[in-house]
Parts: sequence; C-alpha cells; structure tokens
Amino acid sequence: MLKPGLKTGRIVRDPHSRTDARRRADTRGRTAELIALVYLTLTCHRILARRWRGTAGEIDLVARRRRRIIFVEVKFRHESDTPGIPTAQQRRRITQAARQFCRDRRISAEFEQRFDLIQISPSFGGILCKVRHIRDAWWAETG
Repeated sequence: MLKPGLKTGRIVRDPHSRTDARRRADTRGRTAELIALVYLTLTCHRILARRWRGTAGEIDLVARRRRRIIFVEVKFRHESDTPGIPTAQQRRRITQAARQFCRDRRISAEFEQRFDLIQISPSFGGILCKVRHIRDAWWAETG
C-alpha cells in the first residue's frame, strides 16, 4: 500500500501493509474454518480435530461420520467458480499429515478415509455465506 510521506509529500511504501493483508487473510481463513465446522456438525459429522498440525503439515478439519474419517481442506473464495483444489504438493503434504494423524490417534485401518474440500464464498454483500462441499476432492496416493 502506498501512502504520502509526512514531510516530503513523496509516495512511500507502507511497511505494515503486507502484514495487515496477511492478518486479514488469516482472519478470513479462520472464519471459513469455523463456518465449515458448523456445517459439518449440522450434517451429523463428529469433529475430531481442528487445525491439526503434524510434522508433514496441517489439516484444517478432521471429522468422523459412521466408519469414515474425513480430512477437510477449507478454502475461502470470492468466486464460487474457482474451487481452489490444493496443488499436488499440498495434497501430498495433507495426505502425509493424515497418515500421521491416524497413527498418533491409533485409528483403525477399518475406517475408510476421505479427503474433502469445503469452499466458503460470501454472498449477499457478505452477510451470508455459500458453503460448497466437494466430497472425495482427491485421493491419497499409495506408498
């Protein structure tokens, strides 16, 4: 962000603008995760973890429904046309973190595992949000 200088009248770069933008993005992300958590709870999912961090990476939400463990990546998008599916590298990291989560929590191999994407998009002037749940957004690579 550019601001006029105090004495010189020259335009100078604001050193805090990047930090502010990062903070706003983090706040939007946390809000989107909270909306996704409420959505999953209302659709009969039991939340096992939120913002779980392992050595391989972070998983936004981990939920359980019946005999299925669901690892959820949450994205905040202004346009619902762009799903924001994670890159191959991000998917590998989330998959490795999911394996570590299951090991750490001693989750039985009998549970089916699924990787979902929940996209949160503001609508109606930001008052309401649209929730788009993409089940099986990607599959874990074996090996």
